[in-house]
Amino acid sequence: DVATPGPSGEFSGVAAVVPAREVRALVDAGVSATSRLPGSRTGLLIQIRLATPIVQPGALFIQAPVGFRAYDPVRCEMEPWPGMPAWETSAAIGSAYCFWEKSLLTVRPSVNAPIPAGLLRFRVEAVNPENVTAATRLFEDCDAEASNSTCWFFGSYNVSYVEPPLTSISLGVPLLDKSQTILGMPVATESEWMGMLNYEPEGRDDRPLRRNTLAFVLRLAEGEDSDFAGPNASKPTKLTRGFLELSAPVGFEFDQRCFAFVETRRSSIFGSYEYYAVKDWGLSNWELDANVLDCEGRGQTALLSIDAGLLAHRTYAFTIQVQNPEVATSVMNWTMSFHQYFSRPFASFPLWTFTQMSVSPLAFSAGPSCY
Repeated sequence: DVATPGPSGEFSGVAAVVPAREVRALVDAGVSATSRLPGSRTGLLIQIRLATPIVQPGALFIQAPVGFRAYDPVRCEMEPWPGMPAWETSAAIGSAYCFWEKSLLTVRPSVNAPIPAGLLRFRVEAVNPENVTAATRLFEDCDAEASNSTCWFFGSYNVSYVEPPLTSISLGVPLLDKSQTILGMPVATESEWMGMLNYEPEGRDDRPLRRNTLAFVLRLAEGEDSDFAGPNASKPTKLTRGFLELSAPVGFEFDQRCFAFVETRRSSIFGSYEYYAVKDWGLSNWELDANVLDCEGRGQTALLSIDAGLLAHRTYAFTIQVQNPEVATSVMNWTMSFHQYFSRPFASFPLWTFTQMSVSPLAFSAGPSCY
């Protein structure tokens, strides 16, 4: 701002806005997975925002936690995120290529198409580590040594190859952008039963773009009360407070504040059918102290904060409201996780839409036709 006194003593001035140079740092890094089961194939959904374009011989290096490896040792393919349009072969990311060495993923640009600055999102197939990661690592702080934890290290360098494992001090060459290290999700134990119930609660509506109330079920482990009792207790040990994550297929949308749309009372969910719900599915009432404390919707994912009190071997049901997609995608699977338990992907419901439609004329000649 520049201000000068006028004839009458008042100040007048001019102002200008000058854009600041972008800080040369990698930001907005993120990693999620379609499966967190040990040793299983998973689709890694990776994103990172570049401040500096990457040209050959430079490359983007992503150091995964130890144990991750390529699904196909010979071929590495990057694909758009689910629901995003296919890349043009002439596009920079469409012509880039990748390869794995141990748990290090390298992304290189083609000779004539540098990877531009901006948000980069892609999916790549991988295999999860064989061992279940300790639950305490969910809340650890990430440091440069990503290879010894559940952390992921992102770095862009003006070199085409580095020796894994990669950390922020691995190279003696300047970074293109300051590196970023983030906490990833740990590998989990497969749950006994998590899925969508074949039941239509009040508010069920499977039409496109309608708000829909769906019923889900969870049982973490097999067993009886005695199997989960503590060493000096006759009652089973209750689960501690935790977060239940429910991930829908692309196109579904949870309310950002979804707490009001969650129901856990068995009698309210099933009404006059409660007897059959207990008989057919073995559903238990939610423990009185295991309250849903909050629900946060993040697009196609809902995160429920649940207080301590649930039992791992009992079967619980709950409902939640979500908005249906306009059209169904090629992959219509849900996943659910709670504590260190993860579900196998389970199928969604069919949208109430016409499919496989076609129109065939009775005559192909030009002009009016008689029948």
